Amino acid sequence: MTLNRELSTVDFVTTSKRNPIYGFSFPTSVGLGGSFTKSEGLSAIKAGLIQLLLTSRGERVMRPGFGCSLRGNIFEPNDTSTLTDIRRSIIETIAAYEDRAVVHSLQVTSDPKDISDSRIKISLAIALKNDLATIQTLEVIV
Repeated sequence: MTLNRELSTVDFVTTSKRNPIYGFSFPTSVGLGGSFTKSEGLSAIKAGLIQLLLTSRGERVMRPGFGCSLRGNIFEPNDTSTLTDIRRSIIETIAAYEDRAVVHSLQVTSDPKDISDSRIKISLAIALKNDLATIQTLEVIV
């Protein structure tokens, strides 16, 4: 009997809230006492994902691979090939840098008929790995 290594891997998912997730809020602001404001749970993940998606690769010192470089696609042709490349880049970046979240759906859209509007809309439905029941949508426009 042979085992396929890919099929023998098991990921355990818990719905326990014993290990809450904390992070800095986005946009960054100063709270009481002069410290940065913090967020927790899905709010922390959403803030982290916004920072991840809007950071260009090479922008962060000591982490040259961090980010998604979405802004580099603004002047690319507004077609399905470009949107597919953006979608692939987002999925790979989230898989590499945000393992606390589960992506339920990802939509990357634009309006190719409106030449004056070259914006790209990203709609991302996410949940925490430790709370799969709560799903929130994150929208980013580039």
